[in-house]
Amino acid sequence: MSNSKPILVLTGATGFIGKHISNYFVNIGWYVIALVRNIPNKNEENICYIKYDLVSEIDVSLPDQFDAFIHAGYLKQENGND
Repeated sequence: MSNSKPILVLTGATGFIGKHISNYFVNIGWYVIALVRNIPNKNEENICYIKYDLVSEIDVSLPDQFDAFIHAGYLKQENGND
């Protein structure tokens, strides 16, 4: 990935808190790699969405170096699923 902007890797980027975090970092000039359960229909500039579920083993390609990692994801609570 050839990008001169600082890179943030963010879990839960489409959740309430994660969306605010990703918007903040994009607005101050960062590039966000968003690890999300469901890819949104609308692509945002300077955000790369990658489908990822916290209960699965990581099987995504991330850059060798990034500037920050924020874990804002959570496991979705479902009835009968502890």
